[in-house]
Amino acid sequence: IEGVAEEAHRLMNADEYEKAVALLEGTLKETPDEELKVVLTEARRHVHEFGRKLENAINKAEGLLNDGRVDDAVGFLESQAPTMARSPEFCNLLERARGVQDNSRSISAAIEKANAAMAKGDVAGALNIAYACQKTYGETPQVKAAIAELEKKRGAAAKGAVESAISDGRRLLLARQYAQALERLEQAAPFIIEVSASLQKQYESLKADATAGASRQQKQTQLDHTIVAGSAEANQTIVAGSSEDVIPATTLRAPAPPRPTPATAPAAAAPAPAHARTTAIPAPAPARPKTVAPAPAPVPAPAPARKSPMMFIIIAVVLLVVAVAGYLAKDIFLAPKATTYIEINVTPWGKVKSITSVDGKRSVELPADAQTPLRINVPPGDYKVTLAGPDGAEQSEMVKATDDTPGTCCNIVFQQIDVEKVLNAQ
Repeated sequence: IEGVAEEAHRLMNADEYEKAVALLEGTLKETPDEELKVVLTEARRHVHEFGRKLENAINKAEGLLNDGRVDDAVGFLESQAPTMARSPEFCNLLERARGVQDNSRSISAAIEKANAAMAKGDVAGALNIAYACQKTYGETPQVKAAIAELEKKRGAAAKGAVESAISDGRRLLLARQYAQALERLEQAAPFIIEVSASLQKQYESLKADATAGASRQQKQTQLDHTIVAGSAEANQTIVAGSSEDVIPATTLRAPAPPRPTPATAPAAAAPAPAHARTTAIPAPAPARPKTVAPAPAPVPAPAPARKSPMMFIIIAVVLLVVAVAGYLAKDIFLAPKATTYIEINVTPWGKVKSITSVDGKRSVELPADAQTPLRINVPPGDYKVTLAGPDGAEQSEMVKATDDTPGTCCNIVFQQIDVEKVLNAQ
């Protein structure tokens, strides 16, 4: 009995009250003793007090977790006596609180990255980070608040960007700078799906006016160049033909006069009659040396036929048509290569309706069975992904795909899955 009493006191001093109670109860069943009963009563009192303290600690920690004070809950549980760790319930709560704390820190880091991306103007990147965080850690209040704030900022940023582009575009249209107006409007194309219908209508109307003006301006410039080139060519042809028709004066020579011959010498050379005066008769003049007649003047070649200026105009028009056709066909033959991809996941499932670039110039070809999950190879760029849920409702999301970060995920929740219901059904 004394040995059992000493062992019971040793266990109680080491806060092993439950072991002390078990030892005393077993001994008293075999050997009843008043002293051991007193020790057993003391051990049971300590067990009751320990259970009460444990319950209070667990309740307080649960309250802190429910209030979102994760760090305070972990600190409170870790400050309890080491004997609390003997309780499986206490250990499980501490482990869960530490897991929530790790998740909270990871969520905070992800939200900071999303805010940094939003500050740089990368709206799609910021939302992708937030939705990826939601997929990993669930719809926690912290994640929901962050996504709502990012959506609000995205709407405000999109509205400001589109309004600024419309204002600058109108000013450039008044100055008839149609190409510059189109370029300025294209800068706001990624944000157009985020603004109101009235603002979208203003944007599209202004873009149509700028496109028409740029087309007219380009056609007028090409027509002016064609007319000027044709006129210059025609003038050169006329001048060349006129110069060929003029015979140089140096090529025209008068015919040579007839030369006297010995048969036609003057009659004075004949002998004079006898009764003529004896006067000195001059000797006849020496005959001129014979000269070689000049060669006949060369006959100029006939002038070539004049070329009609209409031929040059036709050639210029044909070249213009070929150039325009090549420009229109460059998007077909020089299409960008698909060097990255987009992974699309929908909860619970959905069907991809379309994937188009944000500027509307390119549409990605989809497979016959476009149900999620799905991976689509695309060229780098910003895309608008439209999906339909199980009930046919459609949602769209902006996705940014780059060669540096392939595998961009598009996550849309049409219906939240009740995990507990599914497990109970199984």
